[in-house]
Amino acid sequence: MLLYSCISKNKKGSSVENKVKDDKVISKDTISKGKNRNTVINRELLYGVWAENDQDNALFEIQGDSLRYIEFSDTPYFYDLDGGFNIHLDGYISRNKVLKIDQDSLLLESNMGEIIKLVKKDDNMEK
Repeated sequence: MLLYSCISKNKKGSSVENKVKDDKVISKDTISKGKNRNTVINRELLYGVWAENDQDNALFEIQGDSLRYIEFSDTPYFYDLDGGFNIHLDGYISRNKVLKIDQDSLLLESNMGEIIKLVKKDDNMEK
């Protein structure tokens, strides 16, 4: 249940290894046995407004140590980067591996093995 159910799931059938290899994100060794051993996450790269693609509305915004879903902007959720990108929801922690992060994209693997691709929206967009 990644990012509440706001994000649609990619189709299963292609393995994470192939997805990562095709995107040339990180090496196979980095994600072996479900660990991000060599991935160092720069928290500041997460700051901003995120969506599934450039055309869709924003899903959530990250500022400091809080994540706010656009539809529920009055409710901040804490997140941590302990072994991945973990969102502390009401009584549940959504645990996700970070496969790639840069200035404008975020590629995650949910604890259910689903691949989620997100793009950072323009900083000048209206909220």
